[in-house]
Amino acid sequence: MQLDFSPAEEAWRSEVVEFLEAEIPGDYRGETAYEDDKAYEFTRSFARKLGARNWLSLAWPEEYSGQQRKSKTEQAILMAEIGYHRGPFMNFQSDPASALISYGTDAQRDRWLEDLRTAEIGFCNGLTEPEAGSDLAALSFSAVEEGDEFVLNGEKIFNTRAHRIEYMMVAARTTPDATKYRGISAIVCDLETPGVTVVPKMDLGGTNLSWIYFDNVRVPKDNLIGTKDQAWYEALSVDLHSRPGSGPYSSQRTFDDFVQFCNQEPVGGRLLIDAEETRLMLAEFAIELEVQRQLYWRTIWAREQRESGNDVIGEKIGGGLHQASSSVLGLWQKEWTPRFMHAAYRLLGPYGQLKYGDRWAPMLGEIERGVRLSHSNHAHGTPEILKNVMAHRGLDMPRS
Repeated sequence: MQLDFSPAEEAWRSEVVEFLEAEIPGDYRGETAYEDDKAYEFTRSFARKLGARNWLSLAWPEEYSGQQRKSKTEQAILMAEIGYHRGPFMNFQSDPASALISYGTDAQRDRWLEDLRTAEIGFCNGLTEPEAGSDLAALSFSAVEEGDEFVLNGEKIFNTRAHRIEYMMVAARTTPDATKYRGISAIVCDLETPGVTVVPKMDLGGTNLSWIYFDNVRVPKDNLIGTKDQAWYEALSVDLHSRPGSGPYSSQRTFDDFVQFCNQEPVGGRLLIDAEETRLMLAEFAIELEVQRQLYWRTIWAREQRESGNDVIGEKIGGGLHQASSSVLGLWQKEWTPRFMHAAYRLLGPYGQLKYGDRWAPMLGEIERGVRLSHSNHAHGTPEILKNVMAHRGLDMPRS
């Protein structure tokens, strides 16, 4: 694995950083990207500026107005820097564009791709249900054919965008008696369709995790993406596994800000960095962050090797954990974040309880909110699920 960016990649990173530093205010924390109207408008405006630069379509084929940048590293550089600069994430991380390009019809691409590219519309995924979270294939949400329509019934939960944007790509069971991973279809639903009820529910971190109820919701059959009953192997697989996230870079920014605070801002009449306990704590967390960064870029590199046909990742390196590298990285992040936030919270003492907006809040309340957010740490699989993936896919251990 190449540990340094190439000159072209470094030039691309500099271009991204220059844009982000110009567009994101220094006091922006992204904590209400979808909640209050002002913050949401900034989120939408920011996404449209990315779209105007064709940065939401880096990997799209040129025939769909994409840049056709095949490098996963270039895509990851954009996501990592957005994470580090606290940019608001909107539909550009969770839209079904890859599924539409791979499995959609020409009519579907003409209808949605251009507006997705420019962030004029937003999509979210309708996946998690009350009885189908980490085990998504256990979903019971139904889509029944009636004439030239599907009739949708069921619930989708824990959705952070449904109360703000226009469309949802739902995973629905279209053949109830099919085997577990078959009989699932991907269907696009306009969230303004009669029978759809979106109920936002605030979590501990201040984020809306909406419940979406579908009561005899009728959508055209033309909204089916890909082959009926085959979404697990087509649209859902492409959409969920094709895009790099920001990795540990949001956490890296919070850590860097806290180190700067410890060095410059006195608490109780002294600098926190003067205490040996603080220095040892920061050193430990810095080492663990470096491990996460290396895992992140190794995962991106492995994806590039696989797409280029290089079989180097086919070797059983390190017991095969490379096959579950995303889960390894996810587990690191899920365990690192609450440990760091609580450690920083304790060092700040009573000041750590002050929220964003309070004049005395250290780091604009970033640690206080980080502690609350760390208790909502289940997205993309709980630590226990990620360990199961590592054991089964990475270590070839049998299922229990």
